[in-house]
Amino acid sequence: MNIPSLLDQARRWHEQLYTDTAVILRSIGSELDADGVERDSYTPAAIIKCLVQRINGEANQSTSADEPISIATHVCKTALDVDIRPGDMLTVTDSSDPANSERWRVVDVEQQSWSITRKAYLVRTWHSPSIPHS
Repeated sequence: MNIPSLLDQARRWHEQLYTDTAVILRSIGSELDADGVERDSYTPAAIIKCLVQRINGEANQSTSADEPISIATHVCKTALDVDIRPGDMLTVTDSSDPANSERWRVVDVEQQSWSITRKAYLVRTWHSPSIPHS
């Protein structure tokens, strides 16, 4: 049994499940708008094939320090060589599930899943000119 060969084959099979296309947007800093409000700026970092799926889970809505928390509702599965990081935005541009064609914020990334796929945990977001850092 050749483990590296089996892993390569598993990756190829899993990549056939990546039916969504998305753009990874990476922060390039922030700027002040005409009203002096700080706004995040993003630039496209990569176009990727992926699979966005809803996940179920429960979480406590508060912390002892009253800090805001993000509860991931979806996961983006993609190839191990994709550079996706917490804080990135993910815009799904093509999906067989219309509910996935949204803008998402990456809140966590699992570094590997059985050496086959990368998992990025997502929350739904939007960009609004009236809401700073959205």
